[in-house]
Amino acid sequence: MDIKELSKEQLKYVFKNCYKQDFPIAERKSTKTIINLIEDGKYFCYGSFEEEKLLSYLFFFKEDDVILLDYFAVCGDNKNKGIGGKTLEIFKEKFKDYLIIGEIEVSSSDEKGNNILVE
Repeated sequence: MDIKELSKEQLKYVFKNCYKQDFPIAERKSTKTIINLIEDGKYFCYGSFEEEKLLSYLFFFKEDDVILLDYFAVCGDNKNKGIGGKTLEIFKEKFKDYLIIGEIEVSSSDEKGNNILVE
């Protein structure tokens, strides 16, 4: 597994096929907002890959020696295979000189297997 910055095409793929399914609308920034943040040079979008297959993605702010992990999700049928934990370990090693801060929301599944937020 490798972690690298997403190309524009890969980012478009994430927006179209993953992001909207992985996060409820109330939790999502608009695509335009994310693109503007990237262009400002403080927001980054990375993915974990096995060969060319996207397994997960991470969106984060980076300034000075601090990273704020904004979004992290494992894509589609890659869930529940340990990919999330492995991705985070590689991410921590890649950015070991940074303080990494993340917000965690616990979810559960309903009877149809859909993720739901636990309050």
